[in-house]
Amino acid sequence: MLKKYLLAATLSIFPLFGLHQGMMNISDLDLEVRLSLDAGQFQDGYAIDTYFFGGSFLSTEDGEGDYLYDAHLMVINNLPDSENVRVGVGMKYVTTPRAGLSYRAMPVGGTFISRLKNEKDLPAFFSVTVYYAPGSLSFADARSYFEVRAGLGYELIENVKAFVEWRSIRTNYETEDYLFNQTLYGGMTIGF
Repeated sequence: MLKKYLLAATLSIFPLFGLHQGMMNISDLDLEVRLSLDAGQFQDGYAIDTYFFGGSFLSTEDGEGDYLYDAHLMVINNLPDSENVRVGVGMKYVTTPRAGLSYRAMPVGGTFISRLKNEKDLPAFFSVTVYYAPGSLSFADARSYFEVRAGLGYELIENVKAFVEWRSIRTNYETEDYLFNQTLYGGMTIGF
């Protein structure tokens, strides 16, 4: 039921704000929705498709498990002398409620996206994203945060990419090490 409400809300919000990147992915029991705005579309001095800020929501175990919220900022660009490789750095603020504990962290991280070379020049790509927050960037009951994602994607049509990825998220508390989520999932990113 939660998935249906999130999907309807996401689809109705897109035209209102002119969002520049919307992403949704699902696995057997999880749903994640991410919205990112391209700052270059709002400010003349910023490069387009380079500075992104936004937020995401991850619901696990079909709405019966934990939730993870984040607000993020990412700067991403092509590597010098390469149009097929993009690298980004950024940070985000994450929070999740769990058994009365308060978890907040500000992990820093990066992303690597490479277009796969092939004979037919198909628009396929490989991506890896890693975020980490040590104790100095973890607050309240949090001790550390670690997230890794890796996957393959394909640009179906211009500005529409389908992907299959694997993710592992650890939200470690002062009292225990906790594997928040680990799953294989599929999804789609739509650019506006």
